[in-house]
Amino acid sequence: MSDTSQASIPSLVSTLAAQSGELVRQEIALAKAEMTEKAADAAKGGASIGAGGAVAFCGLVFLMAAAAVALAQVMPNWLAALLVGVVAVGVGVMMLMRGKKRLQQLDPMPTRTVETLKDDAQIVGNTEARS
Repeated sequence: MSDTSQASIPSLVSTLAAQSGELVRQEIALAKAEMTEKAADAAKGGASIGAGGAVAFCGLVFLMAAAAVALAQVMPNWLAALLVGVVAVGVGVMMLMRGKKRLQQLDPMPTRTVETLKDDAQIVGNTEARS
């Protein structure tokens, strides 16, 4: 960097403008990277919901059939099927709620970028105040 104690005002303003532009480009790059990370986390939550639902559905089909057949030995067939269906729906709802909670815990705001922008604004404000 050149010695700014000998630099003229127009030269300092030009340097400030160039550095401010570079700072903005770096902040945009940071925001993009952070939002990509947040999107990947959201995709993992969504994939977990989908995979959990598919596996639960396949397993529950067979378990429901077996449970209904077993319960039909001690109660009417319709009641056995109803009981098994209610239990299956309860399990599915719990899985969906867990996935929803995971998605709700994500903070889509690029917090690191916001913090560095605040710091940058403060530095630029202090620099302008000294001019």
